[in-house]
This record gives sequence, C-alpha cells and structure tokens, in this order.
Amino acid sequence: MKNQPERPAMIKRAPRAAADEGRDPVDTNPPAQTLAPQVSDRPRRRREVTVQFATRVSPEILDLILDLADLSGATQRSVVEAAIQEYAKGKLSR
Repeated sequence: MKNQPERPAMIKRAPRAAADEGRDPVDTNPPAQTLAPQVSDRPRRRREVTVQFATRVSPEILDLILDLADLSGATQRSVVEAAIQEYAKGKLSR
C-alpha cells in the first residue's frame, strides 16, 4: 500500500472561452418587434359592480325562486333583486 499515493493526482482545469467570444455585441440582431395588441371595434363592456350576498332561505322559498327563474328565463340573482326592489317601493325614499 505504500506504493499508492494518499490522494489522486489533481487534474488541472483550464478556463474555457465563452460561446459568444468571437461575436461583437454591436453586430447582434435586435429582438423582433412585438405586435401591438389588437384593438376591437366593439366598446368594452362595463364591468358590473356586485357585492357578495349570502343568506339562508327555507326550501320553499328556494323552490319559489327557482320556479320564477325558470318561468321568466331570468337568473336567480335577477329574481331576488326584482323582489327586493318591489318590496322596497314606497317604503324607502330613494
């Protein structure tokens, strides 16, 4: 065992040249121009401001809301909003 060195011989590493070493940065092509976003002829739809509203109703009232929505083709939200507006007529001064 005395014939073997304690550590393996160090491998000397030489620095490598960069991949673009021979290229001048001034000679590079500019990046492709990005296209402007496409403008639509239609006006942008206004976002309707809404507020989260969660309440518990009895199963009978839920069935009534669903039936009214099916009958009128409206959404549950519009059925509830119309009912509240009708209820509030004359009771609040707005």
